[in-house]
Amino acid sequence: QTMNELMQAGKIRHMGASNITAPQLRDALAVSDRLRVHRYQSVQNGYNLLERELEAAIAPLAVKERLAITPFSPTAGGLLTGKYRYGEPPPPGSRVDLRPQPYQPLMSQETFKRIDALRAVANERGVDMAALALAWVLSHPAVTSALIGPRTVEQFRPWVEAVDIHLGGDERDALVRRMEAAA
Repeated sequence: QTMNELMQAGKIRHMGASNITAPQLRDALAVSDRLRVHRYQSVQNGYNLLERELEAAIAPLAVKERLAITPFSPTAGGLLTGKYRYGEPPPPGSRVDLRPQPYQPLMSQETFKRIDALRAVANERGVDMAALALAWVLSHPAVTSALIGPRTVEQFRPWVEAVDIHLGGDERDALVRRMEAAA
């Protein structure tokens, strides 16, 4: 109700949920409907080639409820950019160096084999692997946009390149299969 009041007062235009589960989202939408107040209009969860949980329940629910999907971490904290190597310390000042906790579950040999497969596909296509990773996220039919976090102009370059990489459903699936086979 507070969010509804803020919308009615013109203090916010849209509201969304982040890091939410499908049951939580379903419940929140039902409560909004029952109270006849504004509902969430978007959902913002992590989504990338290494973390695909969004596909199972959140994406179908968001599509059904006509919610925008704006995932964060399309390169898994930079893991899908190729700047990290298995068994080596992260580059000083990098996201994994500054905030290692969220990425610890991904720091496995299996993950890095998948990253190597992504690198190979990107090389075959003649594109930057970070651009390919972002293009894969953006090509999901339910994704409206993706949240990126470049800290330098050089880190922004792959995002510009990603806009020109168009992946169809078969190409998306082939990339996932290739990465899974590598692990």
